[in-house]
Amino acid sequence: MIVRKNWHKITVKKTVIVLSIISSLLIQSNANAATKPLAVKNLSPISTSPLTQEVPKMLVAGNTIVLYGSENNTGYLRAIKSDGTEIWKISLASSQENIATAAALGPDGSIWVAGSISLVQASDTNTIMTPTPPINPDGVVAEPTLPLRGDLNGIALWKVSPAGQVLGNYYFDCKTTVLVTAIAVNAQGISIVGMAATENGNKGFLANSNNQGIISPPIYLGAVDTALEDVQRFSDGTIVVAGSSGETLAGKKVAAIHDGILARFKNNKVTSLIRSSANKTSRSWRSVTNSLFLGGYVQSGNKFESALTKFSPTFVPSWTYRFASNGTALTLTTSSNSHFAFLGSTGAVKGLSTWKPVKATGLLLAFDGKGLITGAYSAPGTSMPAAIGYSKELGVIVLGYSQTAVSIFRLITR
Repeated sequence: MIVRKNWHKITVKKTVIVLSIISSLLIQSNANAATKPLAVKNLSPISTSPLTQEVPKMLVAGNTIVLYGSENNTGYLRAIKSDGTEIWKISLASSQENIATAAALGPDGSIWVAGSISLVQASDTNTIMTPTPPINPDGVVAEPTLPLRGDLNGIALWKVSPAGQVLGNYYFDCKTTVLVTAIAVNAQGISIVGMAATENGNKGFLANSNNQGIISPPIYLGAVDTALEDVQRFSDGTIVVAGSSGETLAGKKVAAIHDGILARFKNNKVTSLIRSSANKTSRSWRSVTNSLFLGGYVQSGNKFESALTKFSPTFVPSWTYRFASNGTALTLTTSSNSHFAFLGSTGAVKGLSTWKPVKATGLLLAFDGKGLITGAYSAPGTSMPAAIGYSKELGVIVLGYSQTAVSIFRLITR
């Protein structure tokens, strides 16, 4: 019996050793696969135009690329084909000056555009607009910023058909300067986020609307140093927002100069909030996808890194990256096993065999569901990301810019 017991122990040990060796080989194999050098390919160009005043933003809808922004104190939309040919262009002109700063597709294919509008003349009460500091708490980032105008005191919402017809326009008077940064739409409604000026700084806001355009009073987050940059809506009624803050939120104190923040709302209340911090830095999340793949930046002095983190539904980080860059990273999810990030890369990236930019250059990175880099694509002539989008018809589209030009590219993998 003793011999059998010893034999059993020896057998168990041998089995453990063999399994450990096999496991080590598998881990080593996966590690080798993960570090296999990738060559950086060029994206396919769609169009390039001179940078005159404002860098446009972009929405991809089926076979159409919709550019939007503001010119002559009025919002506009311009639709183009995948070869750059213009399909239509409309102005969002009204009796009040306005800017268009966010757009999203509705379930019926309509385009919902959000921005800020001057409702000073239309206000029922006299509103005294006092000078306020810039409402971007991380203002040193080398990205285009809209001028702070005290008269842009209302949230504006427009519904536009795929053919470029304005189907409705809706407003909400916030009675303070507001800047809309993002909009999300699903079958249950619409969510708009941004920043609202306060006496000593700015606070983040979340405003919800039904699909008829009736905007509810905003929910505010913070008081003097908070910005909300992106938003996602989910079918269970929850809303997730991302941004930055330099003040205590939901009982959680700031850990650095500014922390990146990720918060979930349910029934107009914050149900969970986490902060992403690095000692003596400013962090901000600027982009969040429906899979909770976040993109943003980390700033330490004059040094910038683009930050990427994939979070679980419970806000637990699954994987993360930092890349030398000149600012933020924008993120995109096309499936549970396919994620993308667009950034202005300023240095070598581990795993890319041919990437050593001598100056900031637009770089699109592809990731699988586990965070492995599966592809890398350059956007020549650009130095900063402005937008990233996707449709089944066109695939992944990015918009980047330099000091002199704005360019649109398409990812063609075949």
